[in-house]
Amino acid sequence: MGLFGLFLEFLEGKCYKKPMSETPKKPSKNDPLTILMKESDAYNHLDQIEKYVEGGQDLSVLPVQPVYLALRKLPLDKVAEYLPKFSKEQREVFMDIDLWQKDEIDVEHFTYWLQAYSLVEDEAVRTDFVTSEQFLLFLKSRFNVWSFDVEDPNYPDHDNYFLTDDNQLLFEFDETFPYVDEVRSLIRHIYYELGVENAYAFLFKMVSDSFSILQEEEYQLRKERMRDYGFVDYIDALEAENPFINIDFLNLFIQKKTAATGSIDEVSKNQNLHNSSLVAFKDHFKKVIDELLKVSDQKRADFLQFNFVRLINARLESQGSLKKGSVAMTRTGSQTKNLILLGFNYIKSTDYLKETPEEGLFTLFSFSDLYKIGNSLIKFNLKDLKKALAAHGFEGDKETFLGDYWSDFLDNSFDTPTKFHAPKDDSPKTIIEFEEYQMWLYKTKTLMALMPFASKFYETLTTLKEEGRLMDSYYLNYTVDDINFESLLLSNFANFYLSSFNENPSQNNGAKLGLTIDEYKAFSQGVVSPSEGKFILTPELFKKIQKFSETYGLNQVFDFNNYLQDLLKSQMEGYDIDSMSDEDFKHVGGPIILTVVKH
Repeated sequence: MGLFGLFLEFLEGKCYKKPMSETPKKPSKNDPLTILMKESDAYNHLDQIEKYVEGGQDLSVLPVQPVYLALRKLPLDKVAEYLPKFSKEQREVFMDIDLWQKDEIDVEHFTYWLQAYSLVEDEAVRTDFVTSEQFLLFLKSRFNVWSFDVEDPNYPDHDNYFLTDDNQLLFEFDETFPYVDEVRSLIRHIYYELGVENAYAFLFKMVSDSFSILQEEEYQLRKERMRDYGFVDYIDALEAENPFINIDFLNLFIQKKTAATGSIDEVSKNQNLHNSSLVAFKDHFKKVIDELLKVSDQKRADFLQFNFVRLINARLESQGSLKKGSVAMTRTGSQTKNLILLGFNYIKSTDYLKETPEEGLFTLFSFSDLYKIGNSLIKFNLKDLKKALAAHGFEGDKETFLGDYWSDFLDNSFDTPTKFHAPKDDSPKTIIEFEEYQMWLYKTKTLMALMPFASKFYETLTTLKEEGRLMDSYYLNYTVDDINFESLLLSNFANFYLSSFNENPSQNNGAKLGLTIDEYKAFSQGVVSPSEGKFILTPELFKKIQKFSETYGLNQVFDFNNYLQDLLKSQMEGYDIDSMSDEDFKHVGGPIILTVVKH
């Protein structure tokens, strides 16, 4: 039975006599992730901690992260009452969480503990706080501290300061700081507990030591203190976001993966996560849970559980979600789940892993491994996409020239999480399945191959605009500023389809920029079924698309024919052409319509 099982028994009116460390851990019928989620639910209500305290139980066996978040929601007097029931190590981690925001000092959040410890009655616990490196670093960050000589006093030119009781140090603060009395009281406690000489020596570090050195030393100490409790510092959290070098290295990693299971101590085994970061894992995660159930080795199960805790905490740290609240934590948990699923599905759907162990993928791979694979797959493609967009200048407002089809694709691609809108779906979906990932790659490949053509169209259009050869009055369904790659491409294809080019090269005056209304109707009848109003790919149309792509070198573009078919479907469907007046054609999409018969 795990720690939370004991906790839940207590809430049900039962009790136990042995602490967790004396209770042997037996293999569980559940997978480690399901156990985490069930036990995490025990912290949905703040009064549960109070019930635990009222039963006279020691809180030192409880996991730090969910307890920290529960404490932050309690009144300060309750927090002061509960703090002595935690271990010194737990209290240090509570302070460590709030003293830092990423890799910088967060003085505003740390003032919470300043207020809480000012109310603590236990002298030993208060001493632990005031003599901690965290408190010292907070003072160094929030106050200017100076040596003071009574015989040659040098006071600031304002009243925002106080002297220590021995008159040897002067603390200068900003007038907006509201907790001066609490700080003075805690500093007096240092003198009371340590004596004047030792207290002065301790506080003098703020005068003698460089802030940057003190900050770096404390950051490293914090990193080590928090490790066993499942937390990850900001620098390591950022490293966890780094992808593999390239897809070849990723695939080689899968091919060469061997089992590696570290030993997890009892403190680490007891760690858990707040329910908010686990909500997403309760749905659409069955395939991973089923794979976890194949793990029978308890040591491996313990390792995987702690690895999962550290992965989520790393993600919360890199996103700053822990201090932003439950909504941000839920969002981070959901994003993490999606990338784990993508990594899992990639391994399952490819043949890079030659042989799957009898006890499943988790015999070889950890949650961190799956996350890194999924994260890398997304980042590889986004990197290529960004590079291509920058190379052809399709950034900012110019990106809209590509048209709605690609604008939607790019919006979904750069959304968080990354999404893809498959033709069979009514709306975009987060990329978690291998099939979705492949389709996304294919569309990216098409777009990148189209960019040189789109760039040339843009340059030509811009030149015509600058020369004053285009006017809004020439066109019925577009303004000059609204003309984009899609409308130009469809206009060219429509003219090609209707044989609008002069077949005699010597008499070829170039392609028209659009169609007449009659030509638009004729073109529509060729690509849309008159009876159903739906796009229909006839053998004749297929041949025209093929010929068009070959004529203009567009057959070099990956999957161009399908792209053009998607455009025709999205732009030409939905109109009752036969019953429309000339005025109605102002509102249609697709090819450009000219306002005169000949232009």
